[in-house]
Amino acid sequence: MTSDARAPRMIVCGDDTLVVRMLEELAMLDERAVAVIADGHPEVVRLVRELGAEVVTGSPTDAAVLVKAGVENARALALVGEGDETNVHAALVAAELNPRLRLVMRMFNLRLGQRIDDLFDDCTVLSASAIAAPSFVEAALGDGRGRPIAAADRTFTAGAPTAVDDVVVPLARYRDDGNISMLPASTDDAFLVLGTPSASLLRTVVAAAAAQPGAVKRRLTEWFGVLGQFTDQRLRLALASLTVVVVLATVLFKFGLRLHWVEALYFTVTTVTTTGYGDINLAEAPAWLQLAGVVVMLLGVLVVALLTAAVVDNLVGARLVRALGPPVGRPQDHIVVCGMGTVGLRVCDQLRAAGVEVVGIERDPSPAMLAAARRLGVPMVSGDASDASTLAAAGAGRARCVVAVTDDDVVNLEAGLTARALRPDTRVVLRLFDPDLADRVDRRLGLSVSRSVSYAAAPVFAAAMMGRQVLAAIPAGRRVLLVAAVPVGAGSDLDGAALSTVDAAGRLRVFGVRTEEGGVVWQPELAHRLVGGQTVFVVATRAGLAKVLVASGAH
Repeated sequence: MTSDARAPRMIVCGDDTLVVRMLEELAMLDERAVAVIADGHPEVVRLVRELGAEVVTGSPTDAAVLVKAGVENARALALVGEGDETNVHAALVAAELNPRLRLVMRMFNLRLGQRIDDLFDDCTVLSASAIAAPSFVEAALGDGRGRPIAAADRTFTAGAPTAVDDVVVPLARYRDDGNISMLPASTDDAFLVLGTPSASLLRTVVAAAAAQPGAVKRRLTEWFGVLGQFTDQRLRLALASLTVVVVLATVLFKFGLRLHWVEALYFTVTTVTTTGYGDINLAEAPAWLQLAGVVVMLLGVLVVALLTAAVVDNLVGARLVRALGPPVGRPQDHIVVCGMGTVGLRVCDQLRAAGVEVVGIERDPSPAMLAAARRLGVPMVSGDASDASTLAAAGAGRARCVVAVTDDDVVNLEAGLTARALRPDTRVVLRLFDPDLADRVDRRLGLSVSRSVSYAAAPVFAAAMMGRQVLAAIPAGRRVLLVAAVPVGAGSDLDGAALSTVDAAGRLRVFGVRTEEGGVVWQPELAHRLVGGQTVFVVATRAGLAKVLVASGAH
């Protein structure tokens, strides 16, 4: 793209590091971009200016701010702030200023996003947390099943070689120096591959899913678990005491007054509860039986008072369950998720969908977080995730994995180290924003580190601004590979090119071509020549995808 100041621009509006990552991606695409950053985010402004990008400060919902950024002549606008309402508002403002504008919106509520999408002629709605969450879930489960990748009419699996039957593309292997080689030419020693799902592993997964209790049984189990948690020892003791008093008094009155069993029980209940009609009394009974009646009445008043107090306390507890979610209890082999923000909730959702028990930790949970956790059936512990007592309360010492996805690198790192101190063999998955810190933690501490959400999501958002679709982002060590469907533009550099000139080990591998007739040829011959109107399915590094997007005529 020309550097002329009057050339169409890309505008990125946001308030976090996703803006910075997207500007890096657009720079690789040779696109001139402007960042609109809300007031109060000086660190983001500093990082953007270090990239040499133009910055306009202000709210993206302000038409004057968007006009200053050049929205009237822009080709695409990305709204990647964390607030769904702000992004929708800004999109409506921008569409009025430039009806031809391509919109890319970040939204957590994808159901709302699908409806919003229909309001605009050219709009793509994406969720950064939905893009990144599968990598955290896969690392947390660590069960070797891999990750499904849908492409056209097929579903592939990205995972270890044991997770596939036929390897389509080798994704990563370790070099002799311990570093990772991306998209190697050979499948030898590859630890991450893309291929057809393993039939035997699929049967295992299906069997495990079938072994999970049904929806009704699972819900009953959850409710009985809640009932057991809040039917505490005091209530059980009060009920037991009342039962003993009633049984002994019934036997006493049965033989002392020569009553029928039902009459003796009736008289016992009226005596214990100090109610009744006076139709049976101890006025003519022997003195010892009258004294026994006094004891029964006193014990009855005491036990009924204790029972009433316990029932009221437990009813309050049940209301707290409805308000705050189920109690933590003593879960085993569960997963602890530290940080219940947009990413944490998405991770919890996917783990619960996989049938895994989850406990969440949040320092200061908002009502929206509590409502979402309650909907997912995830108990929450309020406290600092880096504190040993908070992790212990969440059962980290009995957990199979601790996933730390708060917005603070230090808290995530300390939570991971504390979890390891509680149980040395616990799997730990961290969200770290600083790439240098992530590298050093991975090398020196042996913790499982996933890149930041922005690192995984930025290429997907940038490709959407170019009008291209990224199907998935696959983490490979501390890097990310992208699966994309790239349409071949008529007259572009790809039009007429042989696949041998596109496919390049280490940067981009082609695994499918959709023909003009609509059919898909998987693992095509490298001699195949592309034609405008076809679509090529690729796995690529960030730089490799940027290059093929430019060659496809996305500009």
